[in-house]
Amino acid sequence: YYLKKDESVADVILWGLGQMKSERSISEILPFLDHPDEYYVHRAAEALRDIGEASVESLIHYLESSNNKIGKRHAIWALGEIGDVSAYEILWKHVKDEDKYISWESAEPGDFRG
Repeated sequence: YYLKKDESVADVILWGLGQMKSERSISEILPFLDHPDEYYVHRAAEALRDIGEASVESLIHYLESSNNKIGKRHAIWALGEIGDVSAYEILWKHVKDEDKYISWESAEPGDFRG
């Protein structure tokens, strides 16, 4: 509720949900990947990363259905940081993306680097 109602507290709430690893909040966090302010996009990606493996399926679905390049770049970053092998295929698919930032982020995923 407060994530949609008041952006002034959204930053703290996104951080808190990530720290609590609140799987129930994934559906509330995902829309922030499409926020017009990249700061909130990054905070959402951090929260999803902190939640971890429970957010992988939702992040993959986001990548398959979104046209938002900034949101996709941050979703790819979160997946790479989580390092779940089930995300490998979608990351590999985006290595050839026409957007150089999406391509680079897919080619250099955090925990997949070893």
